[in-house]
Amino acid sequence: MVDVSGRWVKDRPASDSMGVAARMVHLNFVMTRAIALIKGLDIDHRGDAMDLRIFSEVPFFKVREQYAGHAQRNMRRDLRRGGVTAWMVPRPTHVELHFHWEAPYAGSETDLLVPVGASELHTYHRLTVGGETHIYRQIYRK
Repeated sequence: MVDVSGRWVKDRPASDSMGVAARMVHLNFVMTRAIALIKGLDIDHRGDAMDLRIFSEVPFFKVREQYAGHAQRNMRRDLRRGGVTAWMVPRPTHVELHFHWEAPYAGSETDLLVPVGASELHTYHRLTVGGETHIYRQIYRK
């Protein structure tokens, strides 16, 4: 099983824009900027459990998620009320994160966390909201 633990810093020029994803979930300007200014991820991965923290240059944008071998509730990444049902599936070559949330702007997302060597992490995101699907990729480095 792959381990994706570490402090990962986002390579913005190599990553896809998150603008379409922000539009799909109807984020306001401030939240869109906070997402655009994501600096990276802190991941503590222990087999079928994981703590993931997203950090941004915008101080109020703090996302912390916990995963175990079963579905559980986390905060929404857009910081709206209500939660998200999330679960993790560890694979030999990557980790899958699955999310489903209700209104407002109900939707689902599947994220693949794929290590590339020891110092690079690619995340592939498939977001579906209101019948529209968008796929994008983010690149992180240790």
